[in-house]
Amino acid sequence: MQTKACGTWGCNWETRNHGKYEFLWKYADSGNVSQQVTMGCRKGTHSYRVKMAVVGLKSDFEEGDKNGKGKAIGAAPSSQQEYSPVVKLTCD
Repeated sequence: MQTKACGTWGCNWETRNHGKYEFLWKYADSGNVSQQVTMGCRKGTHSYRVKMAVVGLKSDFEEGDKNGKGKAIGAAPSSQQEYSPVVKLTCD
């Protein structure tokens, strides 16, 4: 979970609570990953959002020359991120 914090140098999103990592093959049948993530509410009115990320490996293939030499197959890191809508909460 993230909250928007503003200071001298402007505003940034700060991650205040990292959820636990879930392995996707655990959810291969449904495609749904559910997890409860909580965070303390700061005094006053502040913006909050949830950052979701899928991190893994993707196939990496390098073409060889016209004689077929130099072909390499491997894996490269892959990452996709998405953010929930921003909500404003007021806490005492």
